[in-house]
Amino acid sequence: MSLNPETVVPGPRKLFYGWHVLGVTMTLSFFATVMSQFFTGAMLPHIEESTGWNRSSITFAVTIGTVTGGFLSPTFGRLADKYGPRAISSAGVLVAAGAMIAVGISGSTHIAVFYVAYLCGRTATQNTLGGVTSQTTMVNWFKRMRGRAIGLSSMAVPLGGATLVPLSQLAIAGGVSWETVYFFFAGVLFLVLFPLAVLVLRRRPEDLGLLPDGESAAPSRPGATAQPATESTWTLREAMRTRALWFLIGSMAAGACANSAISFHLLAYFKDEGVGVTSAALALSVFSLSGALASGLWGFLIERIPERLIGALTMFSASLLCLFLLTVSTPVAAIGFGALFGLAARGEGSILISMVAQYYGRESFGAIQGFTAPFQLVALGLGPTLAALLYDAFGQSYDVAFTVAAVIFAVSATFVWLARKPSPPSAVSQQLSAAGD
Repeated sequence: MSLNPETVVPGPRKLFYGWHVLGVTMTLSFFATVMSQFFTGAMLPHIEESTGWNRSSITFAVTIGTVTGGFLSPTFGRLADKYGPRAISSAGVLVAAGAMIAVGISGSTHIAVFYVAYLCGRTATQNTLGGVTSQTTMVNWFKRMRGRAIGLSSMAVPLGGATLVPLSQLAIAGGVSWETVYFFFAGVLFLVLFPLAVLVLRRRPEDLGLLPDGESAAPSRPGATAQPATESTWTLREAMRTRALWFLIGSMAAGACANSAISFHLLAYFKDEGVGVTSAALALSVFSLSGALASGLWGFLIERIPERLIGALTMFSASLLCLFLLTVSTPVAAIGFGALFGLAARGEGSILISMVAQYYGRESFGAIQGFTAPFQLVALGLGPTLAALLYDAFGQSYDVAFTVAAVIFAVSATFVWLARKPSPPSAVSQQLSAAGD
């Protein structure tokens, strides 16, 4: 049988470049964990023992770094919209690596060096290796498969915590100093992540003549520019006028506050209840791994099931689990709680990020998501302090603190359920004009 000369024989389809971008984005977020609350909390006893610094003084640096990074998120969001991840993440890698070196040096200098180093490192990793820059990148490169892309990228941080924390603790137990741990990760950033960010990351698929998701509608004419997929286009100002955005912000902030209040005090609570240190640490690892699984799982499901429904159910489940936590006093129950709580509480981020993208489009996603970040990150930083204050105020007991966390999770569930998709921006503008007339 002979082929008609006009017959087109398709060759093997190349892997969509967006998956390469996703892989590098996940790698950056994975190592951003080194400057996270979770990793720093694990390093806290070693830093305290080596330096003699007060535990509360070290912890306060973590709070300042987290909150400062949150307030700067809107700026990084606008930069991500304008310049994309290649320039921003590459610069962020250099700043973060320098900050890790400074953290290592601070032990032999002064705590002020630790404060400055952590503030710079936390701001860089929180906003350029992960956070708003990572989220904007996924929204730009994917549309139909946006849920899974956001979900997969959101897995990187909890996976980083579940991997890098125990590895670092094993290294320290083997005689490596905590300073050397930070120097090592700085080297990884300089030698591995910086070249990856420069060589692979790009702003949008259209810059390479492609379309989101690797759709085949890209033009065949040489030099032509691919046309972006059609979706609603909102500005930050227009989005701020919708109730949905404020409900989403409320859900993000409430969820972050309750989540950090529980997770930060979880190991201490287990120890107070008589759960062995080894079992308690295993429960934390299970919690982190389960959270990573949740981010990916919900990312896939929200492509098929309404995000509002999944978001409300997960937050309400987290609320009930906070009450269950008050009954946990055995290793089996602690590990079971860690697995269930990770599934319920750690996947909300990918759900809400996807909702922001689906509601408001990608043109100003960085600016819009950056606007929401300070509310979320301030709440994230305040959660542990709120739980500690309630613990001290009510007889060295977590009963009230965890009950309050359950209520806050329920509020988060209510807010996400109320966050219905707004009318297109043109309709909003017309309504505002009519009201003005």
